[in-house]
Amino acid sequence: MVYIQCLKHFQYKYLCVLLIPLFEIFCCPFFQVYTLNIGQADCSIIVEPFRKSVVMIDCGQNLYRDNVESIIVPFLENKNIKTIDTLILTHDDYDHSGGYESLKDKVKINQVIRKSDQKVHVNYPFYLLLKDRIAKDENDNSIISYFTYDDFTYLFMGDASKDIEKQLLDMYDLKADVIKVGHHGSNTSSDEEFLNQLDCRLAIISAGYKNKYNHPSTETLKNLQNLNINTLCTNTSGSIAIYTLHHFGFVVTNDGMFGIIAI
Repeated sequence: MVYIQCLKHFQYKYLCVLLIPLFEIFCCPFFQVYTLNIGQADCSIIVEPFRKSVVMIDCGQNLYRDNVESIIVPFLENKNIKTIDTLILTHDDYDHSGGYESLKDKVKINQVIRKSDQKVHVNYPFYLLLKDRIAKDENDNSIISYFTYDDFTYLFMGDASKDIEKQLLDMYDLKADVIKVGHHGSNTSSDEEFLNQLDCRLAIISAGYKNKYNHPSTETLKNLQNLNINTLCTNTSGSIAIYTLHHFGFVVTNDGMFGIIAI
């Protein structure tokens, strides 16, 4: 109604209301971490306050739909994101990196990372862990992202298995407020000892609705429940968004859930 009145009367006191969407897009003070609901695949987008940087972790495809065309690009357009500063492709599986060829033709990508020894060009602590590891397959070669903003720490595991989790514990003294658990919640990942060491507040799982792998597994969900780690999965909650500002954080899901993240 305000917009209609503005068009009718062109009064300046109404014009400021028209600027609200622009402030939301370009002047958002929150650090934003999105996990998109793209079925049995992975795509997360990390946006620094005031659009200083945009990092995407994976752009997976599946056999039933073009995720880039139908979900990822529309999301970026909705957020008015025209450039991805860094795209991290955790490994070569189709459900993680299969959308790259399509995405690069639609969105400008400044940097593509495919190996753990590369550096993410952002102005906050962002590390790719376990450059030297013993990997038995492509999943265990997954790039593991570890980053901190507003005193909240995040660990994104790709499809890494329990063997890699053990190597992480041997190499680092890790803590994480938020973990994106390995391999879509499969029982090949998310060892209880590993999760306990991290002392997480929130676990995020990307998995397809009624997927044929039965992800997330009952074992993984039980491990998370035993440690009182709040768990959200895209196959039930839809896309998941985390917003933080200084020491305050909250999470919003497509199915309407709202929660405070305490550290």
